[in-house]
Amino acid sequence: MSDPSIRFGAFTIPIKYLSLAILVIQNSTLVLTMRYSRTSEGPMYLSSTAVVMTEAIKLLTCLVIIFFEENLSVAATLGLLHREIVAKPDETAKMGVPSFLYTLQNNLLFVAVSYLDAATFQVTYQLKIITTALFSVIMLGKRLTRAKWIALVVLMVGVALVQLPPPKATEELPARSENNGGVVPADAAGAAGRKLNGLELTADLPEQHLRRLLAAIPANEKESDAELAVAGDDAGAASGSFIGLMAVITACCSSGFAGVYFEKILKGTQASIWVRNVQLGLFGAIIGIIGAFYQDGAAIAENGFFQGYTTVVWLVILMQAFGGLLVAVVVKYADNILKGFATSVSIVVSSIISIFLFGFHPHMAWNVGAGFVLLSTYLYSLPDAPVDQIRRSNV
Repeated sequence: MSDPSIRFGAFTIPIKYLSLAILVIQNSTLVLTMRYSRTSEGPMYLSSTAVVMTEAIKLLTCLVIIFFEENLSVAATLGLLHREIVAKPDETAKMGVPSFLYTLQNNLLFVAVSYLDAATFQVTYQLKIITTALFSVIMLGKRLTRAKWIALVVLMVGVALVQLPPPKATEELPARSENNGGVVPADAAGAAGRKLNGLELTADLPEQHLRRLLAAIPANEKESDAELAVAGDDAGAASGSFIGLMAVITACCSSGFAGVYFEKILKGTQASIWVRNVQLGLFGAIIGIIGAFYQDGAAIAENGFFQGYTTVVWLVILMQAFGGLLVAVVVKYADNILKGFATSVSIVVSSIISIFLFGFHPHMAWNVGAGFVLLSTYLYSLPDAPVDQIRRSNV
């Protein structure tokens, strides 16, 4: 049986690949927009309320789709919802697990993009491929080939390289050369060389003399207020990066389990994918509202539910809602691991745009790590059938 497809004139495109291509575009633009919304000037919106609105819009969209599928009949739509949701409480209750995990994941993603640049977030978030693969093996009984396991290891190494801190630029005294005759200009010696315990150096000094003076200063006196401030900024940046990393790792675990759980439910039932998303949306909206008022109840009471909302924030919400439905289509017609690897292609797009939009400057370890992630995508996409045929021919 051939895969479901859509015709565009003389071309026929399988829904599986069309949905994957759209997912790549959606992921690239979403993470950049999320990052921009969390770093732009002005009052900051509450991410917990954005998650609630995402679930509400997703729920409303699914209801509209079901309404059209039922030939614009309100009675038929209500009848379907009653049969599939109200009359099957056990089936509906099953959706509470992935719904809770998806809501948790969405909240964590807002935390992550607040502390990590868009490109680093995109690369690190691909760890969900590993968690998805492991849960697929455990829960769905899938068997991964050696190439796929190698791809997962390469992916893990790539993400680790991306997380390495960039090398710090160090101010060194210029080396002795024929041009300077062994003399270090005062303006090239840096702050410590120009000012020694309040003594300004206004003339060039012999290199050896200057080095002896610098060595004679106690270490604690060499650190200027500016250097201490930089050290404090570095510590704060490291702490923020750690928070962002932990948020991403937790979101990856949540995403992996929820995605495989949802895939198992979708492929083991005859219920419409849109009905399943209505169930997800119902649980998600309820859980999200409880979480929003528990986490930000005081802020909501003081400044309102929609405080800090701008056009960009609404765009993020709409894109998240659209992406959630798109993921459901992907896992229905493709599979959850293939979805994860297709998403990693968006790293290239996000990285390039981040350079121009956010002034992102990737260092060597980041470039190598991102290359490893893309290599893992290629390794995983290698077909299994030819490998099996080669093995059989050699027997």
